[in-house]
Amino acid sequence: AKAAGTAYVEATRRTVGKKDPQLGEAIITESGLLRGRGTISSVAHVLAPTYTERDRAKLMLSAVQSALDLAEARGCRSVGIPVLGSGSFGWPAQEAADCIIGAVCAWLRQGTRRSIECVRLFDADRLKGLALLAAVEGRLGTEFARGAGVGPASQDAA
Repeated sequence: AKAAGTAYVEATRRTVGKKDPQLGEAIITESGLLRGRGTISSVAHVLAPTYTERDRAKLMLSAVQSALDLAEARGCRSVGIPVLGSGSFGWPAQEAADCIIGAVCAWLRQGTRRSIECVRLFDADRLKGLALLAAVEGRLGTEFARGAGVGPASQDAA
């Protein structure tokens, strides 16, 4: 949030606060200063399940796909996805990252033409970014993950 700027943080609080999102519901906001860096045009905010939810993996898949569907419907060209649920919702970072990568891969396999050209997987927390990297490497291989730039957000974006 710091990298996107104060105006972004305030606008996001107003937008998300007004809507009171339900579990798995996505809300799209502009990306603030991240757009100027050419990295992320929109940010999808989605209420992830808590780690104690019974069908947490299925709910996480639904939450991520809801965010991607909304971004697609809005014509977004790029979307950033952090390690959802790994803060106060109690998910271990690696398990959350594995679910998120699985959800993104399943969404991409649907095969319909998409406006989204880039799904950027990142997290400002270095260990969570490394969990994303490990999840992508486990699913798609090391060369793909390193070439795709998956992992911790760079220092200038933190």
